[in-house]
Amino acid sequence: MSDILIKELGERIRSVRKERNMTLHDLQEATGMSNSALSKVERGAVVVGADNLYAISKTLGVSIDWLITGNAPAINKINELSYKTKKLDDEFLINEVISIFNELSRKEREDLFFVIKGAELMIKRQSIRNKNEAENNTSKITIEKSGYNYSNESKMINLPVLGVAAAGAPMEAIPYIEGYLEVQEKYKDCFIVRIKGDSMINAGMENGGYALVRQQQVVESGEVALVMVDNNVTIKRFKREGEKVVLIPENDNMSPMVYTKSLDVKILGKVVKWYSAQEAANIFKEEI
Repeated sequence: MSDILIKELGERIRSVRKERNMTLHDLQEATGMSNSALSKVERGAVVVGADNLYAISKTLGVSIDWLITGNAPAINKINELSYKTKKLDDEFLINEVISIFNELSRKEREDLFFVIKGAELMIKRQSIRNKNEAENNTSKITIEKSGYNYSNESKMINLPVLGVAAAGAPMEAIPYIEGYLEVQEKYKDCFIVRIKGDSMINAGMENGGYALVRQQQVVESGEVALVMVDNNVTIKRFKREGEKVVLIPENDNMSPMVYTKSLDVKILGKVVKWYSAQEAANIFKEEI
């Protein structure tokens, strides 16, 4: 995410917080973030993680999409309703959501769907994180060695594998958890997709392997990204050329995919690590 987008996101958070007559302490109590971290986020000094961004959006009653882009007023309306009415009758809530949904355009409905799926992913990931933290708290081992005490804390967590992404032609995403990979704790804000195809073979991404993806809506030109093209997902090297977006394969036998309208391509995240099928075999779990 560029420095300008980070600063604008922080300004929107501060603006809405003040509209709600909330102090930083109030936001801290609701989100679990520290005053110092929230202050840095509002100043645009740091990048806010996906889980914390979700907590802030839920507390302030605005959508994640709006916080990042400043757009999506209709989606905002749903969160505004949630903010004003803390305890909602189920029938009332369903009727309100249907009424708002019917007013949306096709594009707005698709955006709303992905906001909801993103929130669902974050909730599931938080549940997994809570379980991992509970397991880590019980697995601390103190080792006596050469007269020193060493604290050997488990730094591995389980991340969900969310279906398949094509390393070839774009293919339909499969929005369900098909298993888990045990990875380092530093990747706690990521998710995993299984790779299908060989268009990224020169980068080491093999068919049947797994890609570790950090959820974000902006990547630098030249970085490898998980992108959505017409409701299908693919892994490619992302490059922007003026008004055009180019998705570049890492396979000498394949040609780049060029899109004249950047709106045709939606970035879902940055690929930060990948595993071959053989490497993943030892850390894959069907359930936890």
